Amino acid sequence: MDVLIYGGGAVGLGLASCLIRPGNRVDIVVRPATVAALQSEGLLRTGIFGCVRAEPQAFRSHASLELADGPYDFVLICTKSFDSAAAAEILAGQKGRLGGETPLVLFQNGWGNAEAFAAHFEKRRIYSARVITGFRRPRPHEVEITVHADAIHIGSLFGADLSVIEPLCRAIDRGGIQG
Repeated sequence: MDVLIYGGGAVGLGLASCLIRPGNRVDIVVRPATVAALQSEGLLRTGIFGCVRAEPQAFRSHASLELADGPYDFVLICTKSFDSAAAAEILAGQKGRLGGETPLVLFQNGWGNAEAFAAHFEKRRIYSARVITGFRRPRPHEVEITVHADAIHIGSLFGADLSVIEPLCRAIDRGGIQG
């Protein structure tokens, strides 16, 4: 599976820690300081689900979407809600790099995120995730899972085909966070 994680804060790195494994290609688009930390230290997940370490060569991190190498099977948007409109516009400008039918899964808090993406992408490609898991980022390359109240639920506000995202849900679950 080829996955792009757009936004490498605590949630993005937590999800990356589930998906980085043999057979999966994970690209993470993050700020330059985080790229430097990930490229030198790798990714470390600690907390209630145990310790998971991914060496720097097990995934790729980029400071710009233009440096990522798609197409992808899934794009996970893990930016803050107030960045949704800008993220949607940036991703829309790189549709060819993402893949023409690639599902976009919004791992963001609040309402209005799906609509921001629907302004640029077909609604059938947009999925929303409900995450009731506490992620904390003590260092740029480290994420700690502090609490987990329920499984991650992914669905569509627009009635999109849910079978499309089943492989992603299984991968997150196998990676140690119930999806």
